[in-house]
Amino acid sequence: MPRYRYPQIAESDVIPRALFEGRRRLLRQGAALALLVPLAITSFQRVRAAMGNRAWHWLHRLVYVSAGLGVTHLWILTRADYLVPSLYVGVFVVLVLFRLTDVMLVWHSRFTTERRGSLCASIWQCWPVA
Repeated sequence: MPRYRYPQIAESDVIPRALFEGRRRLLRQGAALALLVPLAITSFQRVRAAMGNRAWHWLHRLVYVSAGLGVTHLWILTRADYLVPSLYVGVFVVLVLFRLTDVMLVWHSRFTTERRGSLCASIWQCWPVA
């Protein structure tokens, strides 16, 4: 049995709990960074051409995951006034809904055999260009 200088601390769960909290915080902070590094590396034209368009678009959808982690991180850090995190959550939800609407319109137009005049292939085609 090893001898400790402070046996009451060594036998309690204070030290392992502190180490676990530190690792969990590091995991939360490093997750968004780990998701953004591949996006930064693959943003160049040569890398995009080498990856192919489909793989590049799939990889760059990680932006939504990292943005969600960022909004969650801001919400967790806020202690008193939740106005600013609520605004960020609102903006994030609007952007995700806008993107999902665009994807659903493209998906629907891809799988319909007849083209309807009111259905646009994308949201960008629905709006008149001035």
